[in-house]
Amino acid sequence: MDNFRPTIDELLICSTQGDVLYEWQCADANARIRFLQFLSQKSWQMRQGLPIGHFQRLEIESPKNRIVTRIDPDRALFVRTSRALLGT
Repeated sequence: MDNFRPTIDELLICSTQGDVLYEWQCADANARIRFLQFLSQKSWQMRQGLPIGHFQRLEIESPKNRIVTRIDPDRALFVRTSRALLGT
């Protein structure tokens, strides 16, 4: 992975009520907000039946892309990056 550099493709920060606090290059901010709310709801449901701690983040990685989400009590974050070869 040393031959790659990350490039931020989109970034979204929203409140837990779904208000956009900051957005950069999101083609569909509402879809990202729904995804973050879905994650928050499902993590709450899992905590009801399992002795796990507070959900903090979800990272999804592929050879060329990475998505990082973070859900805090007052805001949520969605970042999608891609990897480009150095020198391109």
